[in-house]
Amino acid sequence: MKQLLDKYKTLSDQRQYHKIIAANIVNRFGDAIDQIAFTWLVYELTHSALWSTLVFGVNMLPTVLIQPFAGAIVERMRKQNVMVVCDIIRGILVAGIAFGYVFGILQPWILLAVTFLNSLVEAMRVPAGIAIVPRLLDKQCFDTGVSLNSSCSRAMELIGTGAAGFIIALIGVHGAILLDALTFFMSAGIIALIRYQEETKHRQLNVHSYFVTLKEGFHYIMKSDTLLVICLIGALLNFFTTPLNSVLPSYIHEVLRSGSEMLSVLSIAISLGSILGSFLYPLIAEKISKRWLLIGIFMFEAVFYILIIVLPYALTSLLLSQFLILVLFFIIGFLSAACSTYLSVYLTSHVDVDYMARISATFNACLCCCIPIASTIISLLLNITNFVVIILGTGFLSLFVALCMLSLRSIRVLDEK
Repeated sequence: MKQLLDKYKTLSDQRQYHKIIAANIVNRFGDAIDQIAFTWLVYELTHSALWSTLVFGVNMLPTVLIQPFAGAIVERMRKQNVMVVCDIIRGILVAGIAFGYVFGILQPWILLAVTFLNSLVEAMRVPAGIAIVPRLLDKQCFDTGVSLNSSCSRAMELIGTGAAGFIIALIGVHGAILLDALTFFMSAGIIALIRYQEETKHRQLNVHSYFVTLKEGFHYIMKSDTLLVICLIGALLNFFTTPLNSVLPSYIHEVLRSGSEMLSVLSIAISLGSILGSFLYPLIAEKISKRWLLIGIFMFEAVFYILIIVLPYALTSLLLSQFLILVLFFIIGFLSAACSTYLSVYLTSHVDVDYMARISATFNACLCCCIPIASTIISLLLNITNFVVIILGTGFLSLFVALCMLSLRSIRVLDEK
């Protein structure tokens, strides 16, 4: 542990990066509250599951379809300014929803429109937030910097999720949403205090230069086999996580024979594992090869999906099977966070700083597009089979992917780098 703490001490002089961490902590706390409060607001306003689905779909749309193109625009702008302006706009939009609800003028179509605009602004903000990191953080601190940022953000997200119910009960759903708006303004204020150098001359943006920038970004990805594989691995991690999230309530009710409290317990186990996995990543990166870290997560996913079905039926003690499944959820959270942190570190370390916004935007879009694709496939499969078959099938498919990765040179060269 002393060795790990010594690693994190190297961040003590990275003061401008500390501001990014502080802004992200504030943002994640607000996002966690907003996720609960917004879901509750949609239900109160519409009393319709269809509208909840529409809002979720509209929220994902800009990330998948627009963010890769937004990254090319952000690349030619000062990243700090983009982040500040985007946070302020999002704060105004969220506050507008709260006031509209209080004064009784909020309509479902307004909610849908504001959700789309908010996600559109976020599509600009995310690549700017990623692209600014290598400009604030020394290269030798990438591992610890990204790990600390990730673990702090995950911890604050867990705190925000736990506090959301109490906050809504105390100040109402509109008060919780206003609190989320306040976190955006606070984040903008913190980011405005950052001091760094970024060359912006000769970056006039017009239609021709935009398409040139966009083309260069896609060419940068296509010419790197390793970058393509890294992108595919991130997308597959999201793809294989979706089945669990989709059928988890059914699994808890029918297999574990538990109620909603078990959903909370398992979610906390994953979150705690994620926090620890992110925090310990610098130590993990020294002990385990990058190749086996990535292959290992898919192998463990195979074991995870098979065991969560087999254990409750194989063991006579329901309490023991629930405890072992709780441990499995903690481990899957731990490994997923370690792998996600590595993917972030890889992009930060190996992508040219002048391409960072474009590449990170495309990377993020690929990761997000797998969620609706997987959800659609699961919905279709549920019409012809049950969730147990889907969970087991996901496990075997994950094992197949791990075996395919063993022979990929693009994976082997990660250790060489």
